[in-house]
Amino acid sequence: MTDQLQRDINRGKQAEILLQNELVQEAFKALEDEYFKLWQATKPLDTDVRESLWHSYRTVGEVKTHLHRLVDSGTMAQLELDARK
Repeated sequence: MTDQLQRDINRGKQAEILLQNELVQEAFKALEDEYFKLWQATKPLDTDVRESLWHSYRTVGEVKTHLHRLVDSGTMAQLELDARK
């Protein structure tokens, strides 16, 4: 169990570093902006293209959410490990 907690802590720290990295933040913003701009520029009848762009836009957010969950899991694991000491 301690190995799993340590793994969660390490992964949380790595995710936090990624989320704080300026280049990663820039990449997320650039992708979100580009996908959204392209989505807005499509014609309403181009449903396949619009749907694809919308999914791409949402996927960027899902990646960020996943990284934030890893950070939260790492924080919780650290609290649990500290409580055992």
